[in-house]
Amino acid sequence: FSDPYVYGSSVKPRSQLIIDNAKVCDSLVLLTESQKVDIGRQFGDSQKISVIPNSTTIFKDDFVVKRKPKLFVVVARLDAVKSIGRVIRSFKLAVESDPELVLEIWGRGSLEGELKALILELGLSGSVFMKGYTRNPDTVFRRARASLSSSLSEGFGLSLLESMSVGTPVISFDANYGPKEIIQNGENGFLVNSEQECAAKLVKLAQDNSLFDYLAKGGIESSNRYSPDLVGQKWLGLVKNLSGGESYNNDFGERTVFENTNSSSSGSIFISASEIAGRPLDCVRRVEIVRIDRTKVFNDQYSKLEPGVYRVHSITHEPGSFRYAIKIAHGGRQHKGVIPLKSLTFKLLS
Repeated sequence: FSDPYVYGSSVKPRSQLIIDNAKVCDSLVLLTESQKVDIGRQFGDSQKISVIPNSTTIFKDDFVVKRKPKLFVVVARLDAVKSIGRVIRSFKLAVESDPELVLEIWGRGSLEGELKALILELGLSGSVFMKGYTRNPDTVFRRARASLSSSLSEGFGLSLLESMSVGTPVISFDANYGPKEIIQNGENGFLVNSEQECAAKLVKLAQDNSLFDYLAKGGIESSNRYSPDLVGQKWLGLVKNLSGGESYNNDFGERTVFENTNSSSSGSIFISASEIAGRPLDCVRRVEIVRIDRTKVFNDQYSKLEPGVYRVHSITHEPGSFRYAIKIAHGGRQHKGVIPLKSLTFKLLS
């Protein structure tokens, strides 16, 4: 979703393109169950949706890094959606209770200058440090009491798992989608809903060794459920099911040819419902344009398409018109040019 990143918000154009094309794919694979629920609510349930999470990174475990009980870290891009200002303001409240607390912010981004200014404004230059980009997040996590996340929206949140995998609990602001599913509140970290609550959890975790040990153990156990082997088995199971289950062979046959039944000024290839004789179009993923008659014009223009195979962008039925409109794309771009009546001879391919 776009801002404010909750159900009912507008869908980002890139995500909308994926959802639109799901109808002509074998499976739409999502990272979280929550995404599946929201897509079902907004676009209708689909049997083609599968949920397979990201797998956690396997870090080398052949060295020892001394953990600092007062150190907390952020590893993230420094941009608006990460909302790192919330962590800094939370830390201001926490330092008032425990002045020995230290926060390191690792990452780069467009808001770096703004965050530095906030640190100075809040008088935290001796407690909060901007550390730049790191290629070794595991080393950063291993040194810390906990990692902090304040994203307004996360598709998954791989850094949460990376932190947990080395025994570093996560304190995260509650957000769609990954934090809600990865973090079990009080078991492998904390989900918080305010800067005051975040500060309280920071102070408590810094002072309570038994709590740290409990959350660290829970985090490692949680991350193990996202191992490459287990996630890989989910992908293999999906591929096996698709290859051995429902057939997606084209009912029309690659030799069946059609002509477009109407002119279009917006790139639609129209086909009459009577021509497809009630056969489903959900198996059609490509259109092969066999021939183009450039003597046919519409609005004094001829089609600038070239013969070849194009990806189906969308297929829509126009109620009351007894026809379907097929949108095609090539090289990532949707065709939007003029297509005169009966200027195309084409095949529908799976």
